[in-house]
Amino acid sequence: MLPKLDRGRIKVRVKKIERNDFGDHKELRNADKVWELRFDFGPDYRVYYGEVEDEDLVIILTGGDKVTQTQDIETAKGLWKYWKENRDDQTQQAIQ
Repeated sequence: MLPKLDRGRIKVRVKKIERNDFGDHKELRNADKVWELRFDFGPDYRVYYGEVEDEDLVIILTGGDKVTQTQDIETAKGLWKYWKENRDDQTQQAIQ
C-alpha cells in the first residue's frame, strides 16, 4: 500500500492528464504505444498508460516503481494488447 501522501500526489498527476498536462512522461521503446508517467518522489513511482488514437481517451494500465519496472512494463504491454484486440467487443457490451 502506498503512503497516503504519495497516493494523493499520483492522483493529482493523473487528473492533470484530463487537461493534456502529462508532465514527465515518455513513450516506451518496443512497447506498441505504451507510455510511462515518471514520478520523482518515493521509490520513483511509474504509471503506464495507452492513448487511443483519434480520441481523447487514455487507458491507465498499471503502475509500480523502479524495483518492479521490468515486470510492470510487461504487464502494461499485455494489458494494452488485450484492450486493443477486444475493444470492439467491450464497446458493444457497454452499450447493451
